Amino acid sequence: MAKWPLYSSSAGEKPVFTFAIALTLVAVCGMTVEGLLRKVLLNHKAFTERELLVTKCGIAALVSWVWYLCVGGTWNALAPQHFNLPLWLAALAVVTALNVVIQFTNVRMTRIADVSFVTPLAGMTPGLVIGSALLIGERPGWPGIVGVALIMIGTYTHLREGAPLREYFMPLYVWRAVQSTAGLPPEEQKKRRVLRLAYLGALCSTVALIGDGLVGRHGDVTLAVALELSALCGIFTLFPHTAKGEGVFVPFHARFVKHGGTLVALGVAFAVPFIMLGLAFRLAPIADIAALKRLAIFGTVVGGVWLLGERQKLRRVLLAGIIVAGAMFIAFDPAPAVILESMDQYLMKLTGR
Repeated sequence: MAKWPLYSSSAGEKPVFTFAIALTLVAVCGMTVEGLLRKVLLNHKAFTERELLVTKCGIAALVSWVWYLCVGGTWNALAPQHFNLPLWLAALAVVTALNVVIQFTNVRMTRIADVSFVTPLAGMTPGLVIGSALLIGERPGWPGIVGVALIMIGTYTHLREGAPLREYFMPLYVWRAVQSTAGLPPEEQKKRRVLRLAYLGALCSTVALIGDGLVGRHGDVTLAVALELSALCGIFTLFPHTAKGEGVFVPFHARFVKHGGTLVALGVAFAVPFIMLGLAFRLAPIADIAALKRLAIFGTVVGGVWLLGERQKLRRVLLAGIIVAGAMFIAFDPAPAVILESMDQYLMKLTGR
């Protein structure tokens, strides 16, 4: 694995990287719980998409501000940083804007389809990072090639769930997502809508991945999380969207009395990955942490099929495992680390730091 340049002592690298892994695994637990609770609330029609986005971001922001005020200084000092205020502010602004799209697509996809169906599509992000490396002339090694192949095979097969066998061999079937869905069966229309959202979310996540690393490395990571989540809450509050097909809801107070505990748990779980991963990105290569957090895909799929009773149990778990395995292979390829570290160094150079 690529070495994070702040650590040059071989004796110190192992415990530092182990701590980064521990933080990431805690983040994975938070991501898994958040995904499952999100689906539970949407299944029960407890809240609209907008209400869910506003309240979960607001609760997460509150948790982050409490964390910042209580242990922010100590947490921020656990790993060194190359302080660069202009780069930190720019990266924070970009990541916040991208997260508006990412969180919106996550909620919309979860409402439309099973969480065990939509979650594996997040596995496309490591593959897109490899594609970015090719654009700058960085050739992936065999782990990257194997990883991309596994992600492509797993995602493509996953998306053909319920299709006749002959359609598995239709070239570039996934690009049909951009075509009109008029006249198609409702189930196929739903699948293509989910795929469009997944493409958009994966593209934004690829860019946000670099921004997350820059935010964590070049400024106060806990303050950044609190500011980002507060901004997300404010943006979704001002975002007057209504989703087609959500149904009719009783007054908010009555729904909050019934489902408020689950909603609070959702907000707390949502805050955990932001807090943990910000520090993890300082302690280890961005590409390694990004690949490791894909374990949340497997956990969410397992929870969806066994706890929420979603269909296609064995098939979805198996394909999620293949996609996650692909992300793990990519973690051992130097190409993603090169592009992410190169971007870091290039932007630092631009800002004169």
